Amino acid sequence: MNASQQRHLIEERLQRMRVVMATSESARALETERTYVGWMRRFMAFSFTQPDLRACTPEELARRFVELHARQWSVATQDQFRNAIVFYYKRVVGKPLGDLGPWAHARRPQRLPVWLAHDDMMRLIHCLRGDARLMAEIAYGSGLRSQELSRLRWKDINFTQGQIEVRGGKGDKDRVTFLPKAVQPALREHQQRMRALWESDRRNHRPAVEVPSDKYDGTSWPWFWVWAANGESTDPRSGIVRRHHVHRSTLGKAISAAVPIWGGNQRVTVHSLRHSFATELLMSGMPIQEVQSLLGHSDIATTQVYAHCLPRLTSRRGSPLDRAASAAATSNVIPFEYISSASPMIERSA
Repeated sequence: MNASQQRHLIEERLQRMRVVMATSESARALETERTYVGWMRRFMAFSFTQPDLRACTPEELARRFVELHARQWSVATQDQFRNAIVFYYKRVVGKPLGDLGPWAHARRPQRLPVWLAHDDMMRLIHCLRGDARLMAEIAYGSGLRSQELSRLRWKDINFTQGQIEVRGGKGDKDRVTFLPKAVQPALREHQQRMRALWESDRRNHRPAVEVPSDKYDGTSWPWFWVWAANGESTDPRSGIVRRHHVHRSTLGKAISAAVPIWGGNQRVTVHSLRHSFATELLMSGMPIQEVQSLLGHSDIATTQVYAHCLPRLTSRRGSPLDRAASAAATSNVIPFEYISSASPMIERSA
């Protein structure tokens, strides 16, 4: 098989993978689809370079592929590749993989989340302008992920109950979280602007917004995006030119520009707002199980990482060095005389 035939075969297999990821019960978000397809393209191209390809099992080929890149990859990168290849063989090929070996069970090192105290967070948010500020206030007040924030629809906003309904969040899970009272006046003003944009689209007979399935009406107001983009763009799956929500990086770029104005020395991202949300709730005494539910964590161990950065853990008990210094200041015990290196050595008795 020559190189051209190999490329054709690879693209044929990847197209079948795209169809499965877009239409079946195993459907994944477009970003996940692109990531998985990218990994499988690299893996398939690598497989054709192996001289004993026919004798190798997929598990053996995967091990060789990982070993080739092991020094450049982080554990998170290995996780991405593992998820992609497991999905491909289970959902596309229909032959689930066996044991992939130790590399597939590598544990990601635990890092403390970057969070800001409430006063610092509010100073940073006040450096933002326009919709970016409102988005940041909602993200900090509700603990939404960047993708969840950007994909909000008006049907998900419950002003009466003060709640946001997160639909199809990470792991395709639904949950409910806070809609802060402090943002509601500004959000209602924003709603009026979005309503005018929606009405303009309807008058001009523009295509409906994307909806999960045909049983929903994408032209109806409740399904319109909370953060609708100013212009239209081509849907990467259907090819339809229509209005989408703003990109998930919109708020992140605004925060990056605001950090130098704020003047802090921490690396702040959109996820830092979510980290700060969780930390503040734990500091206020909310049970960790309730925080887990608000964040949408499957495993409480994921939520417990926020307990490691609570300031009260360090304020409740002082540093041992500070306690030693305090004890020395109040003690009436005369310390031993300091013996410098120039002093004669005292010989031990035999």
